[in-house]
Amino acid sequence: AIMAIRGKSLNVFKATINKIIENREIRDMIAAFGCGVDMGIEGIESFDRSKLRAGKIIFCTDADIDGKHIRMLLFLICYKLFPELLYEGLVYTVETPLYTIITKSDESVYCIDEDDLERNRKEIGESDIREITRFKGLGEANPDQLWNTTLNPETRKLTQLKIDRNDTNVYDALEAFFGKSTDR
Repeated sequence: AIMAIRGKSLNVFKATINKIIENREIRDMIAAFGCGVDMGIEGIESFDRSKLRAGKIIFCTDADIDGKHIRMLLFLICYKLFPELLYEGLVYTVETPLYTIITKSDESVYCIDEDDLERNRKEIGESDIREITRFKGLGEANPDQLWNTTLNPETRKLTQLKIDRNDTNVYDALEAFFGKSTDR
């Protein structure tokens, strides 16, 4: 199942419980996951791992800096509401391309970052490259591009987001970047 989220999510790290629960996208995530939340919020089912409706939660965002920020905000939602999913390693991000090399034979070679672009550029050879473009955002990609770069389990590149439940450094780092006093 795919659930579209438009724009940047709420920073749940410093939001009140009321603000979190009022957020439509977060309510949609809670409903889509089906496993409740790990916060003891009245009117919302408590977390029950056995009710999770998916084997993996995969965040698909653009490869640019805004996309990376959105990934972090989605991670924070899981950290705050569904931490067990992170402890068990059930949350992933898919590495979407930043560039596309189009060869003279009309083959598209997708590149995750500048290093990948340079490696593929050398491998293909400049004489066989017709064009290098910045990859469109996922919202603008055609179905074939989405399948080949993001959805196809054979070709997509996943990064697991897993944390140790006893690692207190995670909280300290998140507080520094997303807490109430982010000026430190």
